[in-house]
Amino acid sequence: MDRFFRILELNKIFNARRTPVSRRDLEELLESNRSTIKRTIEEMRLYLDAPIKYDRKQNGYYYDLKEGEHPFEIPGLWFNSNELFALMVTHRLLSKIQPGLLDASISPFRRRIEELLKGKEAGRGEIAHRVRILQAAVRPTRVDDFRKVTTALVNRYQLRLF
Repeated sequence: MDRFFRILELNKIFNARRTPVSRRDLEELLESNRSTIKRTIEEMRLYLDAPIKYDRKQNGYYYDLKEGEHPFEIPGLWFNSNELFALMVTHRLLSKIQPGLLDASISPFRRRIEELLKGKEAGRGEIAHRVRILQAAVRPTRVDDFRKVTTALVNRYQLRLF
């Protein structure tokens, strides 16, 4: 397991557990050795400001969250290769339904996602061609209207449509 995904998995483990997790359990869950676990925890503390504490009585690590505090989340938006691939397939399928609908919004990310997926697709490219969406009574949608509605939705604005 590479370093990045080990950090993501460790975060999931700490957020899912209410009790401290022993180092041995972490070694098993992450399929890593003692020094790798300790190094990963230190990196999370140092670079991500993760509130990881060690409880000697219970012999385990945990997130030190105050009462009512939200679970710790790793900053940024992270996807694994399966999620990125699913995103690309979804975009391809949507572009067949309504060409150009998301192109302006997604094109900067699409190139970067394609770079990240190089060499990892191994036969997945054909999956998008296996799915066909049949359209009945197609209505053209103006991209500008779609953007206004999605912006209102995200910002919790109320719209009046006439």
